[in-house]
Amino acid sequence: SLSGEHGDGRVRAPFLKEMVGGKCYQMMVDLKQLFDPKNLLNPGKIINAKPILEDLRTAAPDQNQPNKETISFNKVDSALEMASRCNGSGDCRKPFSDGKVMCPSYRATHDEVHSTRGRANLLRELWTGKKVSTEDVNESLSLCLSCKGCISECPSQVDVGGLKAHFLQNQGKFTLAERLTASLPKLNSIGMVIPSLTNRILALNPVKSLLNVHKNRNLPPLPKKTAVSLLKQYIQYNSQGSNTMPVALFVDEFTNVYNPKLWIRLADILTSLGYQIQLVDSHVSGRGSMSVGMVNKAKKAANKTFQKMKPFLEDDIDIIGIEPSAISMIRDEYIRFDSNRSHLIEEKIFLFDEFLVEKHRNLSKKIVKQEGNILLHGHCHQKAISSMKYSLTILSWVGKVSLIQAGCCGMAGAFGYRKESYELSQKIAGLDLIPAIEKADESTVICATGISCQHQIEDFTSRKVLHPIDFLWEAIYEDRG
Repeated sequence: SLSGEHGDGRVRAPFLKEMVGGKCYQMMVDLKQLFDPKNLLNPGKIINAKPILEDLRTAAPDQNQPNKETISFNKVDSALEMASRCNGSGDCRKPFSDGKVMCPSYRATHDEVHSTRGRANLLRELWTGKKVSTEDVNESLSLCLSCKGCISECPSQVDVGGLKAHFLQNQGKFTLAERLTASLPKLNSIGMVIPSLTNRILALNPVKSLLNVHKNRNLPPLPKKTAVSLLKQYIQYNSQGSNTMPVALFVDEFTNVYNPKLWIRLADILTSLGYQIQLVDSHVSGRGSMSVGMVNKAKKAANKTFQKMKPFLEDDIDIIGIEPSAISMIRDEYIRFDSNRSHLIEEKIFLFDEFLVEKHRNLSKKIVKQEGNILLHGHCHQKAISSMKYSLTILSWVGKVSLIQAGCCGMAGAFGYRKESYELSQKIAGLDLIPAIEKADESTVICATGISCQHQIEDFTSRKVLHPIDFLWEAIYEDRG
């Protein structure tokens, strides 16, 4: 026998006739013809298979294709090798979520070209000179949400989000809206001069159209004060306390303006645990640039931010963040930009929930558990680079928590705001996430760990969404009166 209970296929099928004999093999041919007269089902895999050395998938690069290396890929030497890792298993084509992420665009479209496998194969064929156009690849990648689900869930760990950014940087053609997305931190700093006026301007449809924002989307408003300005006041006010344990906060470009109160609440919690709070003097992770494929711009942001983090890391001071997309940028892309950073970043950069659960589990004893139910949605990047168990643990200190068995919410930063992807974003949210929330009774409180997830849920439901830090802070401080 050539194989056991399975596994003939392309490798062994050419030898089946020799193994079973001509008469038996002809019976197999006849059976195939009977049930598949048009030879549509896996042609050439068992019957009439080609010799094993024909139609091999080669990875020789086409020198005419722009493919300058921009970012390192795990365990391979090039983007072409990463694309070629796809083994065709089709795990990215499963029609249900089961709480996992990969692949949201395929689940919404049921189109192979919008799956992890489809994108990897298109890129491989383009880069090896096959009859694939850059327009075909652009169309496929345009609906990739860069959710990082394929990094952790694909059996071959094909990193399509990284491949997308690499491809777009090599193409070097960015729209005005994409350039504005990459420059969001700078634009927000300008807008914060007069935030009330900025908010009125951003609500105008012509402005939203210029930014390529769908008319049904409302851009999140800017606050009166950023998290950074509030924390500087907080640190100054609490500088005379008896706390001696240092901890550094990395305030990212998203929560800095879109949910600043979270940082004050986290500061309260850390101060109560005896920490002296310090700030990393850089507030741009580079995630926005990376999401639109502007890798070179993301590298510049990464270099600046890492240099500001480095003194804390070298002094063995932990750095804590809130936004999963920003922390994933540091723990993944920063190291892939420069592998020499890994020994400093690993084990010292925390999401807030990881830090509290790993180092202060006894905090749970100070909290009186409430009767209410909590429904939690997890950010894709948190699932990819960390685990939802930390947020679940913290929320279990507060009340009865359940994790929504859903994949990506469909927002993915700027993706859900874009005119051309708004409807797909809504469709992805409607697969599992929105139905689960709509089934929950009104007394159940909705919780999300990502700022974009929060906006997505509030845009498509009537529910208010809280962050785990909100629950924890309220349980600690409201209980004290």
